[in-house]
Amino acid sequence: MSKKIISEEKFDELVESKVEDFINNWEMSEDDYEELLDELYGDVQIGSYSYSSGRALKEIDPIAFRCGISEEECPEHEIDEKRDEVIEELEEIYKVEN
Repeated sequence: MSKKIISEEKFDELVESKVEDFINNWEMSEDDYEELLDELYGDVQIGSYSYSSGRALKEIDPIAFRCGISEEECPEHEIDEKRDEVIEELEEIYKVEN
């Protein structure tokens, strides 16, 4: 099967459109958010007991926990990986010409 010919400008637009869709639909998992909170804040003390920050927030204030997840932005390394993946996929379909 022959590749479709596309301009470099149009190719770049396709790449950025697909990456933007990925960013807009990206959401951190609960487990990853818990882990992030644990790394940032360590354990919290409640009386004589110690709990991981992520678990404590999730159990004590689940609404704040969910809001925190939704406020997390897609990490730059994941954006870069997705961009590379999209470029590779599109290069299978299109031949770029100037």
